[in-house]
Amino acid sequence: LLVVVDFSISSYYRRLYIFDLKSMKVILNTWTSHASKSDPEGNGYPTDFSNVSGTDKSSPGFFITGVQYDGKWGNSLRLHGIDGNLNSAVFDRGVVIHGWGMGPNGPTATSQGCLMISYNESTRFYGLPGDQPLVDYVIDELKGGAILYTHT
Repeated sequence: LLVVVDFSISSYYRRLYIFDLKSMKVILNTWTSHASKSDPEGNGYPTDFSNVSGTDKSSPGFFITGVQYDGKWGNSLRLHGIDGNLNSAVFDRGVVIHGWGMGPNGPTATSQGCLMISYNESTRFYGLPGDQPLVDYVIDELKGGAILYTHT
């Protein structure tokens, strides 16, 4: 699987895509967050990025997904940055994928660097198997080695 987060698209719109490269299909297109201080204008477009702890900024580039765990925000997925100075510190910074209450009612919430996915929406809404929170489906699908790319 390949995940692309397109930060050139406003957080008012769905900008996280999950592609199945074997079937050449888009599995999912949904909303996701960016870090609060990456969006100095507060307009839904992140423009400022960092790889430094405490900056509350998103990191661009390529990542590999790691292990699933139950964290401060519930079901979460570790990320490992593989793009040198762009994102090599995300694991140590605690930048992960986790759930949050968000959706189509305006821009998504901002984070301290994490990618947040809705836990309010069901997989049924997207025509996906089962009836579970969207974030749980995303984490189950991506854990343990999916490629994720954040485009700026």
